[in-house]
Amino acid sequence: MKFSREIMKGATPFVIMRCLHELKQAYGYQLMKTIREQSDEIFDFPDSTLYPVLYRLEAKGYIESEVKEIKGKKPRRYYWLTKKGLEHLGVREKEMHHYIKGLQRFLPGQTFA
Repeated sequence: MKFSREIMKGATPFVIMRCLHELKQAYGYQLMKTIREQSDEIFDFPDSTLYPVLYRLEAKGYIESEVKEIKGKKPRRYYWLTKKGLEHLGVREKEMHHYIKGLQRFLPGQTFA
């Protein structure tokens, strides 16, 4: 199912930051693959979605990145959460739980864990 731009605009940074928190650090393709797998393919971010969000998160100081050389492979840019990013993620997690709890009341027959 394709989601509206409005829904994805709010959820995408949260999903990316949550995935980075779990992985500790990751490069772009690794993030895309992990998000796709962990969401049972509900979220499948193309490059054109993922990288602009990563750049915005970095500009806000929520993540940092570094290019790492890997022998025999192309250099990869790895991303990780900053202290500011961890704090922001904590706030967003509480916000999302509360939002889903309210939204659940308007979705007949649906329950969320």
